[in-house]
Amino acid sequence: MKLYRKDIAKIAGVSAQTVSYVLNGSRNFSQETVEKVMDAVQKTGYKPDAIAKGLAKKHLNIVAILIDNFSNPVYSEIMDGFQQEAYKSGYVVVVADLKNRGENIIADLVSMRVAGIYITLGMMETCVKLLAELENNDIKVVFGNKIENNGRQYVFVETDKRRIMHDAVQYLADCGHENIVYFSGLDIRSTSDERCMGFQKAYRERFHKEGIILENAPPYTTDMESGQNIAKHFLQTCIRASAVITTNDLMAIGAIHTFLKAGMRVPEDISVMGIDNIDIARYSTPALTTVGFDKKAYGRKVFCLLKNMIEGADELSQSETFDAEIVERESVWKFK
Repeated sequence: MKLYRKDIAKIAGVSAQTVSYVLNGSRNFSQETVEKVMDAVQKTGYKPDAIAKGLAKKHLNIVAILIDNFSNPVYSEIMDGFQQEAYKSGYVVVVADLKNRGENIIADLVSMRVAGIYITLGMMETCVKLLAELENNDIKVVFGNKIENNGRQYVFVETDKRRIMHDAVQYLADCGHENIVYFSGLDIRSTSDERCMGFQKAYRERFHKEGIILENAPPYTTDMESGQNIAKHFLQTCIRASAVITTNDLMAIGAIHTFLKAGMRVPEDISVMGIDNIDIARYSTPALTTVGFDKKAYGRKVFCLLKNMIEGADELSQSETFDAEIVERESVWKFK
């Protein structure tokens, strides 16, 4: 049976309004009154509605995740961990699509009185422009990568993309590959693709020369089609390579499809390595070798940082970088 404040009030011998004030902590009452209310709550197992509880506050117990690429499964795993932690803490999670709603989504979230937002990697340049509006409304933000604006650095949770690429290049080199190409789904002239910079640095360190990078034509995307398109372009060139690394697993799966369709054998003729270790990577043909991180733990960490900021424990909200590791499967040929 669903319980209401009036039921708790009747058991505690106080008014329903007093129950609300005690649970919200918005008024001071005698120790005796507080104990009566909390004793009634404990005995009945009453759980106050998160929305109703937030009505007395500037913000509701709502947090949002802004995503611009719902086709990438990496975000669904991050959201899973984020939501698990949020629900345990009594928060409601809203997932918003910035790609289709554009900058108007911030105004929508402000009107919903959200308390905090997690902004994923792909949309940060857009959202930096909106930081003033977020801060004016006291909405806390955690980013998916390092962000600086007017000399201020914001809280973030990220993977070390340069380190990931370093490990991928070293792994392929240790397998005997000397000619490795990077397929980038992002604009390699911008600073948004840290994997690109990591690839070149690792390649120079290992082979003492510049590596070859192929990118997709604008608009830049990191989906399977992007991997297919770059692989088709690669096949039309005279580039000699035994292995490719892609921006993410989706692009790797798309590239493998193109290579197989062209009559090439993967990994015997060309090895392919992805990044992210999304769940479907293990089911590709051949199963994809990749670099992965614990995405659910990542999502849980993002929410915990956001919650600390919302609840005033800013000293506990320290940015964090997640480690990644090589996941060996079947798409890389070992010459040695």
